[in-house]
Amino acid sequence: MAKGISLNIGLNAVNPLYYNGDEGKLNACENDAMAMKEIAISQGFEEPRILIGSRATKNRFRKLLNDCRESLEAGDLFLLTFSGHGGQIKDTEGEEADGRDETWCLYDGMVTDDEIYQQWQQFREDVKIWVISDSCHSGTVTRGFFDEKKGRKFQMGKNDRKRSFDPLGIRRLDANILPSENQVLASVRLFSGCRDWQYSRDGQTHGRFTEALLTAWGGGNFFGNYQEFFAAIVKQMSYTQLPAHGILGKPNKVFDNARPFKISSY
Repeated sequence: MAKGISLNIGLNAVNPLYYNGDEGKLNACENDAMAMKEIAISQGFEEPRILIGSRATKNRFRKLLNDCRESLEAGDLFLLTFSGHGGQIKDTEGEEADGRDETWCLYDGMVTDDEIYQQWQQFREDVKIWVISDSCHSGTVTRGFFDEKKGRKFQMGKNDRKRSFDPLGIRRLDANILPSENQVLASVRLFSGCRDWQYSRDGQTHGRFTEALLTAWGGGNFFGNYQEFFAAIVKQMSYTQLPAHGILGKPNKVFDNARPFKISSY
């Protein structure tokens, strides 16, 4: 039988020592992580794990992600959610169309889309991975995604949400983690709260994107597929914050057509 594992991350603040004195206070991100964990539990995920606040460090993130990866087999579903600040830094490898790498801002520093992409290369074949990122500049935060309708890579060139930190003020970024050309044999899907050039809004209880997702989910009353679920979320958003839906790795039509959060063999 297939199993589901989730890792849900939320930060209402970061350590200012690693962000040029800025703790970047937010309201709703830890609630977002808890809400995603509760959905995972309700849908039969065996091992929901959560990292919130000061526990959401780079080392804990990497360790839990590695632990999840090692226990996942073909047909299993891995749900990875992040709610917090997102950032952008200069791309030094030349693989980004807009010249910038996208990042997640963890408590003690950022992880880049290059590092996240490298993780996908290590997952076993036919593992299904769904990433939900409610953070600024997150349209290609898992790196190299393609527009499902047009079949081309997104060309990515202050409000009250998870704003981007000034890259020049961020220290101790792991610059030695770069992508390689190894093939991704897992099937990776991204729902992001905005495009790479946009910001994601905070809220009092949930982030704007997470709130739209929870409304579309309707407490478990949604029964369409992933594309239909994404469309239901987009209907509640404005043009100033356009969610993105992308896929990466091995094609998996069964995954495409499944009900969101559904655990099935393939």
